[in-house]
Amino acid sequence: MEYRLGETKIEGDSAVVSAVITNQDFSGIVDSLLPVIVEIALSRPNATQEEMGRLVIDKLPDQLEAAAGDPVSTDVDIRLTCTDGVWKAEPTAELLDAVSGGLLGAVSQMAGSLGQLAG
Repeated sequence: MEYRLGETKIEGDSAVVSAVITNQDFSGIVDSLLPVIVEIALSRPNATQEEMGRLVIDKLPDQLEAAAGDPVSTDVDIRLTCTDGVWKAEPTAELLDAVSGGLLGAVSQMAGSLGQLAG
């Protein structure tokens, strides 16, 4: 992951820093992970939700490697708050998705798709 910081706007204890975050594009993870989830579900029909989650997490590194696309750059505004003299970034969905190379958005999309399938 790489990043470039741009303009900073500070107003009291709040700030916004424009940034460009470049990372591998993991947004295609849904296409590679969904068949794995189906395979696990069919092979382990009595698995608990916790067991299913652990099995999927075990497969995730291989799927991330397979799904990694070309680097993608995302423009984000990083919002910060100063508390006790320490600036802390607010973990917005936009920032987390950029830092994860689109993984957060892809997982959210997959969860939404699975929720629609479940009824």
